[in-house]
Amino acid sequence: MQNDEERTVFLKLPCWPPKDIYSDKYPDLCRWDICIHYGSSVKIYSAEASTTCIQISPSLGVPVAVTAIPVVNQSFQFSACGAIFPYSSELSWSDGFTATILTQLYSTCLSNNSKCLDAQKFNWTKFSETLSTKKNTSEIFFNPWYCNRENILNGIINQKFSATLLNQKNCLCIKSEELNAFSEGTFLHQYIPQNHAAGINGLITVPKSKTELFLNTAEKPVIAIAECSDTEILSVTLCEMPIQ
Repeated sequence: MQNDEERTVFLKLPCWPPKDIYSDKYPDLCRWDICIHYGSSVKIYSAEASTTCIQISPSLGVPVAVTAIPVVNQSFQFSACGAIFPYSSELSWSDGFTATILTQLYSTCLSNNSKCLDAQKFNWTKFSETLSTKKNTSEIFFNPWYCNRENILNGIINQKFSATLLNQKNCLCIKSEELNAFSEGTFLHQYIPQNHAAGINGLITVPKSKTELFLNTAEKPVIAIAECSDTEILSVTLCEMPIQ
């Protein structure tokens, strides 16, 4: 009989290109940058683009945070997909943020040489469900990566977490055509689910008074850096991607 340390589980990666309205616009995948955090140890590596599953060796009662970042054109990273085992057996774009929070929580505990008991007690399923509810009820497209991760982590660690921390703040809703005024082609956001929504309603959520990265696919894929004010896009700078 296998003990817990010998148990092997395979988690399924999402398909590439993503099955959304812009499926034919995504560049070929170069690799997956993968992080598996067991709480007391972490494994980081790159996997070939053809990889379909991630192998983990979980221990009983300890949630495992798994994230996978898709990399295209050697250097451009989309936001991570992710899963927390045993609550999910497939990585998804929507759970990439949740798994990243657990990864950061584990990393904080390791750096402080403390046991991360909060990770086992915390209701990660409820956390993920709350994010899904926000996505369906927000007036503008809800992007969890615009939530304040530091506040969320402190809330979990200090056992003062509240769903009110899962709010995107200081965000602006713009029309896709505002980006196209600066350049032709499709502007792909780093957060995959936002692209499908933008393709349907022509609206994109961006942070106010900050810069935001996109992948522009006009002629060849280039990085597009959009500078935003509180009300509009001020400028878009197109940059060649560095070759690694």
